[in-house]
Amino acid sequence: MAVEQYVTDYMVATGSSSTEALNAADNVVKAVNQGAIQQNLLQMIQAMGEYLTSEDDFVRFKGKLVLNKRKGQGSKTGDSPPFVYDYLSGNFNDTAVSVLVNFYCDRLSETTCVPTILEGLVALTGFPHFSGANAVLVAKRIIECVDLQRYPQTTRHSAYHVFQNLVDSNSQALKSINNEFVFGYCKLMDGEKDPRNLMSAFKITRSIIDQFDITAHVEDLFEITFCYFPITFKPPPDDPYGITADDLKISLRMCLAATPLFAKFAVPLILEKLTSTSGSAKKDSMETLALCAPVYGSAALLPNVEELLDSLKIEVFHASDQTLEDAAVESLRSLVAAISTGVVSTTEEDPLPKSLKPLLDECLANLQDPESKNSKQTGRILRAVASASDHAFHIITEATMPLLLHSYRETEIATRKKVILEVFLELLEASRVLYGSTGEDHHMDHDITTPLLAYKDRFFGMFESSLLASNEYNGLRLCGLHGLRLLILHANYLTDNEIGVAIQSFNKILLEETDDEVRSAALNSLESISLNYPSPISDQTIPALINRLPQSSLEKQIIGYHQLLYALKSLCPEPTIFQVALPLLLEKLDNVCENSVEVHYAHTILSTLLDIVYIKATHNHSDVVPCLDSVVWPLVTKVVATSLHANKSQVLLLPEILETISMLAATVFQRLDSIQQKVNIDKLFRLFVDGDLTTIGLLSESVEFAPLKSNAPDSQHTTGQLFGAIVSSTRKDVALPVESTETFLNHLVSLALGISNTILLHSIVRVIGSVINKSKSNDSLSDSIRTIASKLEGIVDQRSQEKHNALLIYVWITKALIMKTQTLGYQLADKLIDWCSIPITEVETPQDFDILLGDDHLALNKSCFASITILYKQRFFSFCLPKLVNGFRSSNEDIKNNYLIALSYLLKNVPKQILLNELPPLVPLLILSLSLPDTTLKVSTLETFGMATMEAPEVIANNAQSLTPALLKLLDPKEKNPMDVRIATLKCLAQFPSSLSRDVLLPYASHVTKQLGKTLDDKKRLVRKEAVDCRGKWFTIMA
Repeated sequence: MAVEQYVTDYMVATGSSSTEALNAADNVVKAVNQGAIQQNLLQMIQAMGEYLTSEDDFVRFKGKLVLNKRKGQGSKTGDSPPFVYDYLSGNFNDTAVSVLVNFYCDRLSETTCVPTILEGLVALTGFPHFSGANAVLVAKRIIECVDLQRYPQTTRHSAYHVFQNLVDSNSQALKSINNEFVFGYCKLMDGEKDPRNLMSAFKITRSIIDQFDITAHVEDLFEITFCYFPITFKPPPDDPYGITADDLKISLRMCLAATPLFAKFAVPLILEKLTSTSGSAKKDSMETLALCAPVYGSAALLPNVEELLDSLKIEVFHASDQTLEDAAVESLRSLVAAISTGVVSTTEEDPLPKSLKPLLDECLANLQDPESKNSKQTGRILRAVASASDHAFHIITEATMPLLLHSYRETEIATRKKVILEVFLELLEASRVLYGSTGEDHHMDHDITTPLLAYKDRFFGMFESSLLASNEYNGLRLCGLHGLRLLILHANYLTDNEIGVAIQSFNKILLEETDDEVRSAALNSLESISLNYPSPISDQTIPALINRLPQSSLEKQIIGYHQLLYALKSLCPEPTIFQVALPLLLEKLDNVCENSVEVHYAHTILSTLLDIVYIKATHNHSDVVPCLDSVVWPLVTKVVATSLHANKSQVLLLPEILETISMLAATVFQRLDSIQQKVNIDKLFRLFVDGDLTTIGLLSESVEFAPLKSNAPDSQHTTGQLFGAIVSSTRKDVALPVESTETFLNHLVSLALGISNTILLHSIVRVIGSVINKSKSNDSLSDSIRTIASKLEGIVDQRSQEKHNALLIYVWITKALIMKTQTLGYQLADKLIDWCSIPITEVETPQDFDILLGDDHLALNKSCFASITILYKQRFFSFCLPKLVNGFRSSNEDIKNNYLIALSYLLKNVPKQILLNELPPLVPLLILSLSLPDTTLKVSTLETFGMATMEAPEVIANNAQSLTPALLKLLDPKEKNPMDVRIATLKCLAQFPSSLSRDVLLPYASHVTKQLGKTLDDKKRLVRKEAVDCRGKWFTIMA
């Protein structure tokens, strides 16, 4: 009686999640679990019966909660009670499950109970002891008793869920009622329209086709499936279920392609749909045919093959858009492949040539007039058919090659030659697909070769002569170039010697061709070839490119060193090629650096080397780490040696050169593991801190090397950038070889305060920030940082001589702390905001807000292993924004700009989505920032306005009256704004017509177009180009 009483207590309790209801439900569970579970369960079901069949919706809902809830939702900590299912699903034996099954199945005849019962069966069919006999009973009763399409979507979805569980777990048992089950499912699904349910229904249909004998019900299954073809579903706006038309189309397509038994019904209907005027229906039909053809097989397709091929051919020739043409081409390939695989006895006529003859005849007719409008589509058709099978390829080759070769020999017109070569390229692409590409596995037997092998010499001659014919137009030359590339990349086609000869042709283009399009295509081809044939490129191309580099930038060459180095950057990341190129590049760098006037040339070589190493690091190449010994330390040695000898060329010590070397060193150092970093950081400290030159193989000099001492020569101070870049790139677990972190920080701060060399100063503050950011927080370190901060604040407040250095150190300490979201960092940031009230002529605090949130390339970034708290920029922005805005509003006119500059730099670096959320009140301030002199800041603000115009047009529309004149003022020649600002302004203005309404812009359109007319006379071509585009868009407002 206890179970019945607890059930009654639960049902009469208020709601389902009140304390009273939760306690009662908990008692139900405990009572069922005590003693004979099956007996207790029967009592509970009997007690629940009247509630589960009640006409009151809430009573039924509350009753079913106890039986039906899934695992994971029955917890006293949640809003729902601890349900019996959660406790008992693993404890039910066969008898208990059967009791529940019988109870549920008996209630299926009661219409009002069906929704509840089906939800219960979803849970029950997932029980471990749910048997095959139970599955048969459930399936039969649902088929017999439930007219599914009369019920709402959620109920129907539960039914499909039950059937999916049955098919997944009990298909063997259900085969005992095979025909009854298959036909019954067809009746249940018939008439379903909800896309959510259809996704489930299509999946069940595929499972039934795969696991059951459907021969007696093929037409029934086909009819309940094909009736939805083609899918015309359009999801409603803001659809919460995320089901797209493509999801339904793909799922339905997989049903239609699940069995060859559908072929006799599907093929005629698909053919009928191919003649539809609807582009969507045509595309769906072609994609369905492409998927179904391999399944249906040649016997089913041959009766309709000529009509199918003709329909697809028409679509290729006359498609209304590219996607339809692509679908038709792929369908052609799949259809021909299916026909080709048909087994034909020796006494029967081969069906493939006969099937292809009408299609092939039309293609041959088009090829006889190479300049016809259908020549490109003809090539695509030939490629699709040829790539379908070896048999099809032989048919196409035998029919087309003699005609094409004859036409090529007989014509001298370049455009006709180009058209013919394009057909050859299509055939070669088909051959690569069918017979394999270099470096790829392919399905074709190795002893089967492409019929195009017989034409190898003629192909090679035609392609090479077309490429090297400098007097021909680019279209023909590019065809020749692509042809040679395809010959090389075709598996087992060219010999090694022939590949070498072809690569020589590409090299000739790189070294002598002035046309950018042809050079770019040649370089792209060599890039793709280098992945499979690096040796000929490392043996021929790389030495040729480096030997062509001039001794001096003043030398006049057809191909400049910028283009040659760009080619090296593109080819050298491949490990085998890099191994050859690296020493040659370093040797060239040494030669160039000996001449003190070759700064830009040397910088370009170093930048190329940096780009190559960066690409390799990005792709995790294993040969990046060895660059430490082959590149980084040799360059460090040369820099140090240069700093010790004032009579040597000082090119390596120039800021742009040294920065590039530092970035190169950091990129390599970041790839080292902790042990390797520790070894090298110790070596670095012995060199830069102790001045031990023997660590890099230099003999002791008469001049002391002490770059981290304030009295060292300026040339030595400059080398500190290398020290800063490498130390800032250490991993968090790498201990620096110092007495203590606190002592080291104090030494660095004292050094930074007393030096005038800006390169060393910025390097030291990066190290200070990195050490603080990566060190584990403890009381000693925090006290030391507070002491340092207090000292720096005193220097700034007193406006002493060291104030600029002190402020920079303070900013980097703040940056290091706010990246970890430490409270002390926000306290220091408050002080920085206070300092914005000091005239900028005394302390330049506002500009330093660019450092606080900006990304530095040499320190405190993700690559440098910095500690970065997620969303730290957003938090800091929210912290500073109101204070800076209040400061702006409450300050005097001569101080307002300080807050405006700080705010502008803050906005420049904050994530754009956060900026959009805060944008409306900030627009007037952003407009004011356009009057500031900083070019970078202006461009950033203009990009912000451009983004806001697209993402938040209503905000820009509300401020159009003040923004438009401010933008036009930036284009005024009297303002003398740099080209970058003028281009950014024009791009911003060009966004207005496409994003803002005509009513908003019409009052300004006449004035804007008039002012833009003046910009058409700008001295810079890029500005004029943007002005033409922008003015044209504004004219549409007036049209």
